[in-house]
Parts: sequence; structure tokens; C-alpha cells
Amino acid sequence: MRGSSSFLLSRTNGCKSAKPWTSEELAVLRELAHRGVPVPSIARQLRRSQSAIKNKAFMHGISLRNRTEEPAAATAIVGASVRDQALRPTP
Repeated sequence: MRGSSSFLLSRTNGCKSAKPWTSEELAVLRELAHRGVPVPSIARQLRRSQSAIKNKAFMHGISLRNRTEEPAAATAIVGASVRDQALRPTP
């Protein structure tokens, strides 16, 4: 006997997604990922879940790692911020 969930899955080729990805959405994902935009922001812009963004990026070999600055530069910025806070006089 077929349950309602198997019926749903059979109609959507095993995918529960409400809508398939368009080539335009994939191009936007590639561009935003290349710019280093965070996954939550990409998800909001494309109106998809963060999991959907991560899965699609993985399937197409798109890196979601922040490319705007090198890890050493990011550490230096955070370190400077912490150092500046430590040097401020307390009220």
C-alpha cells in the first residue's frame, strides 16, 4: 500500500523541493559565493533554505568559503579589535 509521502516523492522525482533551480538562480549563487556573501544572506536573496544553498553549491563545486580576505588578515583584524578594546579606559 502506498502512503501519501511516497506518492509525493514519486511526483517530484524523489525531491521534496517546491520548485526546481533555474539557471539564473544558479548564476546568482555562483556570483554571491564568489563575492564571499554569507550563506544566510544568499538563502534570503534566493528565497531558499540554507541547506538548499549548501547542497546546490556542493553539487556544482561552488565554494561557500569567504574569499574577500585571507584567513591571516581576518585574524589580524579580530586581534586588533580585541587589542583596541583592552586598551580603552574603563568608565
